[in-house]
Amino acid sequence: MATLLKGIPQEFKNIDQPNADWKQRMQNENDALKSIQARTTVVKQQVADSHAYYEVVKRQPLQLRWIPYCDQWTADPAWIRGLRVSDVEEQERWEMAWKNAINNSKENANA
Repeated sequence: MATLLKGIPQEFKNIDQPNADWKQRMQNENDALKSIQARTTVVKQQVADSHAYYEVVKRQPLQLRWIPYCDQWTADPAWIRGLRVSDVEEQERWEMAWKNAINNSKENANA
């Protein structure tokens, strides 16, 4: 059972730049998300035509913090309450398998 913490990750605070166009804002958001992914696990939940993103702050007990990325969707509170560490680990395995498949595809294409 996960708990949703208040606030947003430090990387997303003050991300808006005065007079920045949408391309620059998207680049800033991508950089911020990559920074979070470098230090912790990011879980996502399908919402409409996009995803809701959450950083894993702590695994035991499971604590999440919302990431205001892209369309800034939020997941249903029931999904958050029902999320278990094993679900996070399963998503990590799927992400790693996907990255490996992409890398293998690129290697085979270049062979």
